[in-house]
Amino acid sequence: MKESSRIWNELVMAKHYTLCISKYTSRQRKINQWIDIAIVSLSVISIPVYYLWNGAPILGVILTLIWKYSQSIIPFFKQCEEDLTELDALHTFYESYFNRLEHFWYLHYNKKIDDDVLMSLFFREKESEASKKALLNKLQKEIKQSDSEETQREAEEYLNQVFKSYEADESTE
Repeated sequence: MKESSRIWNELVMAKHYTLCISKYTSRQRKINQWIDIAIVSLSVISIPVYYLWNGAPILGVILTLIWKYSQSIIPFFKQCEEDLTELDALHTFYESYFNRLEHFWYLHYNKKIDDDVLMSLFFREKESEASKKALLNKLQKEIKQSDSEETQREAEEYLNQVFKSYEADESTE
């Protein structure tokens, strides 16, 4: 496989991962926010309903407790903040990984680096990515296939636009 196509494939995948992680964490935070709003609303509504029915506050507290315990037992209702923070760190890693690969592409495209040195640097970067694969694989199980395909298209479109405009700028000079 040619160096340029290998780096290009990694650029596309790194961009795809950053878009997927961003979309997933954003969606999960919105879901968490709406769940919290619903729980607080239930608790608040039970207080004025007390005048209509004496058991309303107790029912509100019981439902809130059931919800909190069900989150501990069955965590897929709401993603915990620690997981989302871990995914934020993964997003940061892939953003910097993408930037380093983009720099390699630039060096290769402008023939400022020897192919052997380039591939040595590239594989060093690939090694740094290996430690993140377990978390990424866990995340990929959670992401819908349609979202994954959409972010893959977005990544390819982004890179095609950026690099084709770069190549067009280079040819006019």
